[in-house]
Amino acid sequence: MVAGRTEPSGPGGPAAHGSASAVGGGHVSETTNPLLSLLRETYGDEWNIRRSETMWIASTRKSESDHAPTIIESDVERFVALLEDPPARVHALPASDGRGFLA
Repeated sequence: MVAGRTEPSGPGGPAAHGSASAVGGGHVSETTNPLLSLLRETYGDEWNIRRSETMWIASTRKSESDHAPTIIESDVERFVALLEDPPARVHALPASDGRGFLA
């Protein structure tokens, strides 16, 4: 795996099977990370979930949602909590006249 590279989720994404053990300097790749697979199974209808070397990243699949379109967290427990209850969108979608407004 290339450092810092993320891998998109979705129906065409790789299957995630294998051991979660990273003891002794081992590495769990994007394609063998069972936690990533579980998060994609659980939240994949609403979120596109991926990860980098140090961050968990989710972007909404529903652009018209009223919550934040992207969640980035280093702590997986905090990441899951934000998937369950995402923060409000900071900037609302543009009005029909093309002007946006702060929420």
